[in-house]
Amino acid sequence: MYKQKLMPKSLRFLFSFSLLVFALFNLTFCSLDVEDISGPVETADDRRIQDQLNKLQKKFSPIVGRYRGTFYLRKKENNSYTTHPVPFEMRLHVLPFHSGYKSDGTPIEIPRLIGHIDFSEKIVDEIEYVPFIASYNNISGQLNLSYEPKENSTLVPTVVQGQLLGSIYKGEYRTPDGVVGEMELKKFDSKVPSLSPEEIAEQKRNDFAGLYSIMTGDYIGKVTDPVTKNSQCLMITLYVTYGEAVDLRALVRWGAASGVDFPLNVKYSPFTDEIIFTPFPIAGGGVPVGSLTAYGTFKDEFLDLPHLTLAKGNVRSFRATRHDMGRTPIKNPVATCKALIGN
Repeated sequence: MYKQKLMPKSLRFLFSFSLLVFALFNLTFCSLDVEDISGPVETADDRRIQDQLNKLQKKFSPIVGRYRGTFYLRKKENNSYTTHPVPFEMRLHVLPFHSGYKSDGTPIEIPRLIGHIDFSEKIVDEIEYVPFIASYNNISGQLNLSYEPKENSTLVPTVVQGQLLGSIYKGEYRTPDGVVGEMELKKFDSKVPSLSPEEIAEQKRNDFAGLYSIMTGDYIGKVTDPVTKNSQCLMITLYVTYGEAVDLRALVRWGAASGVDFPLNVKYSPFTDEIIFTPFPIAGGGVPVGSLTAYGTFKDEFLDLPHLTLAKGNVRSFRATRHDMGRTPIKNPVATCKALIGN
């Protein structure tokens, strides 16, 4: 009978040990992910996306900064337009906007050009505190800023469009009503200060408080019925309320000494000088008897309301100069009223 020769013990041990090492190595290698060895694999799409992002960043970087100059506001006066130059600033900066993920899971942040505008202290408007989406053509120099208000907003769609040549920007400011004004600006700073939402809200409150401070006071004038020709004295007091927002309000008093004040909501536009008075509704609907609705203009401390409508519907007019409650208060409103209406 053939007898198989056995491997010596020393060789059998070495052979078994080699098999064990090989098995452990193979098991360990197979359990490793490819990324653990070579890192994330960049795809052609990833490279294309990154190339586009780099191009956008390179395109926007030279124009980021602050531009300051003059805004030529157009105002309609006596059926013709006049131009009023006011200081103006435009700010451009880049913000990253999330737009999906790359194949390796890292987020795609697209650089987007954002603009803000800022008028002088004489013009304060909600539009100064919202971001504009900007578009820029680095071949033609066309630079446009656009704002589309959210639903139920008091703002209107607004566009700033023009051309940037070197450090000089020339453009116009448009709303659905047409061209509000034109501007000529020059870049003076490549850095744009970053403000927190709280700082922006505080700046907004201070700006509106400053605007309304030149309007607060007493306005006493004569109101004449167009039919009966009878005259009444009317005192309108403009004041400011401070809450989450800074608002302009009014109190209406007939005869200056009647003791009955009718509160009114007030909206004022420094772009057009237009001012509108509307009554607050009472419980159950309607407006208080003796209250009024009016619209007209406020300019250079002079209140002109050619359309003043009483609760009964008849229309009258009212004109009066401001009496600052702190600087030039009305010492005797009753006597002032009697002098106005001639009795």
